[in-house]
Amino acid sequence: HCREVDLSWQAFPDAMAYQIYISKSPKFDSIALKKLSKTPRIKVDLQMGNYFWKVRAIDKNKKPGFWSEPGRLIVKPYPPELIDPKNQVEFEYFEVGPTIEFSWKPVEGKPVYEIFIYKTTGRKVLEDTTTEATYKTNKLQEGEYMWKMRTIYEGLYISEYCEPRRFLIEKKELNETKLI
Repeated sequence: HCREVDLSWQAFPDAMAYQIYISKSPKFDSIALKKLSKTPRIKVDLQMGNYFWKVRAIDKNKKPGFWSEPGRLIVKPYPPELIDPKNQVEFEYFEVGPTIEFSWKPVEGKPVYEIFIYKTTGRKVLEDTTTEATYKTNKLQEGEYMWKMRTIYEGLYISEYCEPRRFLIEKKELNETKLI
């Protein structure tokens, strides 16, 4: 359940390296990660959660400067990657509304997924959660819709919504069959 996080800061003149501390506590009484970087930017892998981080420059004589003010860092899960329905898909029906199956790539760590379906006007139509990587509904009427998803990890850490997709449900007229 790790995520790669990018940290960057203002470069110090004459800095030979930078020392970075990451902690779960604002007092830094236990350090989750210590890193050294030659540039004012670093990528680190962290578990989901809330962190604090600080950095200090080390000069050419290997003497450390003052620590920066602690920065706050929230590591959230990734949003799901949508599979179906594809963007701009049309569903047609005559009398019984269609059953639509939504699917996405599962995110590691057995999270809960939240599906959000709304009219293109912005009005919410359906909001539900599932632990599966699919969701079926037959409760949608004729109209233009958008759908998007997000990941909820341990009930605490919520991803951003993924990029929404549009779909259309259209009711077709049923023509009477004429017997000859």
